[in-house]
Amino acid sequence: MLKTNKVLLALSIPLLFMSAQSSFAATTPTSQDVTFSGTLTPSTCTLATDVMSGSIDLPSVDTLSVPSASSFAPETAPGGVKFSMVTTGCDANSHIGLQITGNTVTADGIQVLKNDQTAKGVAVVIGNITSNQVVTPLAEGTITPLASCSDGMSNGCITMTTTSDGQAKWDLAAGIVSTGETVTAGLVSAQADFQIVYD
Repeated sequence: MLKTNKVLLALSIPLLFMSAQSSFAATTPTSQDVTFSGTLTPSTCTLATDVMSGSIDLPSVDTLSVPSASSFAPETAPGGVKFSMVTTGCDANSHIGLQITGNTVTADGIQVLKNDQTAKGVAVVIGNITSNQVVTPLAEGTITPLASCSDGMSNGCITMTTTSDGQAKWDLAAGIVSTGETVTAGLVSAQADFQIVYD
């Protein structure tokens, strides 16, 4: 009986020792820091107007000939001027939007660009020649998701698909319209900000 006990004791000692070694190893893991590096390159997709100065001169309009905003037809309205916004260097065959923002007022229930000069009762409207609709600018500082853009007038963001060489062109028109108040002669000036919206 004593011999048997001694054998069992001898077997139990290394087992306990091995268990202690395993527990000790598990509590002292090694570590390795990994650094991830990359480069962010500037977008080559740019937007420009075919009017090189960035300023569009509206022709003079008689105070009795100023149309309402709801009746403005981009191609035929008195005082209307055609211009284009063009992109270059964008991804080929990609869906993008042209967002228009500015300091706006309401005319005929439509958002139009506020006149910052001396003429009274007038504002500046932007129209989409392709759809022959008025484009309603958004408030300054607005960012529109591409999913909210459309081909029409409702939200100040007009969609377009780029060509195989990454170009897109929006044919637009701008003109003077009545805000519904008494129109008096003077100068007219308004500013709009055009931005490209991506997926």
